[in-house]
Amino acid sequence: MNTATISNVSKNFKGYIKESKEHPVIIVEGGKPVAVLLPISEKDDMERLSLAYNPKFRKLINEADKRIEKTGGIQHDDFWESLENHGEKDEK
Repeated sequence: MNTATISNVSKNFKGYIKESKEHPVIIVEGGKPVAVLLPISEKDDMERLSLAYNPKFRKLINEADKRIEKTGGIQHDDFWESLENHGEKDEK
């Protein structure tokens, strides 16, 4: 991982984009990290990043984690069986 100042990145943005394909580039201002350049190599990468930083999605995941912690969740086999049964209802 490499770090670069905002002024260096703005002077050689294309070079840092190329470098980010090898490893993340941490952008610093006043010695403190403020951003990161990450490679996007697949279409799904953008969707994953968008979801990871989406406050509504993070809230949904956190609430689900709390419910699972509180209730113990549902067993794997029971989950898939409920989906199969639901599908059978839809076909009728």
